[in-house]
Amino acid sequence: MLGRVQEMRLSTAGAVLFFAGAGMAFGQPEAPLSFEVASVKPAKPFVGGRGGHGPWKFEMNPGMLHATNITLPDLFKQAYTLKFYELKGSPSWMSDAAYDIDAKSANNSSREELMLMLRQLLADRFHLKFHREPREIAVMALMVDKNGTRNMEPVKESDPNPPNNRPVMPNQVRTMRNVSMEDLALLLSSSDVMRDTPVIDHTGLPGLFNLTYTPVRDETTGRTIFDGIIGALPQLGLGLKRQKATIDIYIIDSADKIPIEN
Repeated sequence: MLGRVQEMRLSTAGAVLFFAGAGMAFGQPEAPLSFEVASVKPAKPFVGGRGGHGPWKFEMNPGMLHATNITLPDLFKQAYTLKFYELKGSPSWMSDAAYDIDAKSANNSSREELMLMLRQLLADRFHLKFHREPREIAVMALMVDKNGTRNMEPVKESDPNPPNNRPVMPNQVRTMRNVSMEDLALLLSSSDVMRDTPVIDHTGLPGLFNLTYTPVRDETTGRTIFDGIIGALPQLGLGLKRQKATIDIYIIDSADKIPIEN
């Protein structure tokens, strides 16, 4: 009987140790993804042009991230995949301070993993803090006309044609290739006509399309680039309708102007 009691005590102790170990193994949050090595430094002053910090560059390849002459707001929008109208506030100094970044992961990390690493870099090197809040704003909803779409050819996966979205002159037929409705909405948002009113995709049309239309010159701006497609939307069976929408707005609260050394 004594031997059986001792055996039970040992079994109970073993179970306690097992679950304690499991708690240590599974209860601890995973460490955030981070770059193996990252160089972050202020960009050199821009020489030439009309002042400011000049054009910026941002590119990613498997396991690598490279950015030059980029401001923290632009870097933040890249890290969190924000549309330009989703970031609505940041300290004033951020528009003039630009940085060069070269970062590398331990392996050929995917784009999604690199984005998570970039977010961690912003927190670690710049101590960047932000918040988001729902806000009701005026938007233009991109919608399908009651008679349906036209001049919109669904793209097949085997379609070999690369995107060819160069501007053309008025009255010249144009085909925009491999365009999603979300892409089109973002393009329309960039128009001078839209100014600060974002265009939201409410078409409900998934996939990619080749759009064929004749650009219509905008009488206000005299432009056909971007603005030209707004007047041509009826040719595609699409239209814009003003609405109110609640979207998440991001605001950068603070960050260090001088990043932590490499």
